[in-house]
Amino acid sequence: MYSVAKILFIKALTPLHVGTGRGEGAHVDLPIQRDEFGYPTIWASSLKGAIKAHIGKNNKVREYLGSKPGESPTRPSHISLLDARLVLMPVRVLEGVWAYGTTPHLLNYLKYYLDVYNEISLKQSASSKLELRLDLIKSMKRKGLSNKFKDLVIINETDLEIEYADDLISKMGIDKIFPSDIRDKILEQGLIILSDENNIGLNILNKSLLIQYRVRLKGEEKTVEEGPWSEE
Repeated sequence: MYSVAKILFIKALTPLHVGTGRGEGAHVDLPIQRDEFGYPTIWASSLKGAIKAHIGKNNKVREYLGSKPGESPTRPSHISLLDARLVLMPVRVLEGVWAYGTTPHLLNYLKYYLDVYNEISLKQSASSKLELRLDLIKSMKRKGLSNKFKDLVIINETDLEIEYADDLISKMGIDKIFPSDIRDKILEQGLIILSDENNIGLNILNKSLLIQYRVRLKGEEKTVEEGPWSEE
């Protein structure tokens, strides 16, 4: 039985690589972690390991995270982390350079996390319920829904017919869920909810992933040394 629940939003300010090691048969040498549906994710074990690595010698915090590998006697962790699921990803658009992209599938996962948060938090205190309303998505008639764009929109070099929905952010409850800096960017740059049909949304969002090639040149020859690699 958990007594406290928190929603953690992770905002990548620079390209974020949470890898799986070398991938056999992958399109890059070092692919990122993905969930069972192919969306970028951060597994709970990796997230917890990163937190452990950055809290320094704060023993009080470390006690909550359990014992280190090989430590004896072992101590259980007092917290449980869920996988960090993707919610929003910048996508290229001709008007305004970029917008935030997401899909009904990703928003349904966010709703599930919010349901877990509400169930725990409301039992312990008079916290305000965080509710994500997805009714507008269920009635979506085109390949996408947006608070800013409409009709034919080029998104990551893909032409899509987008349906405009006035006041979409507040009607869905997004303005009450996201931190103010992310909410303001959504209002400024626009949000596009891409259809799950035929994996349209998944394919477009994956086009936003950067693939970086790591190379080193040989001295004066200016030719590539052996062993360059690519990573997402």
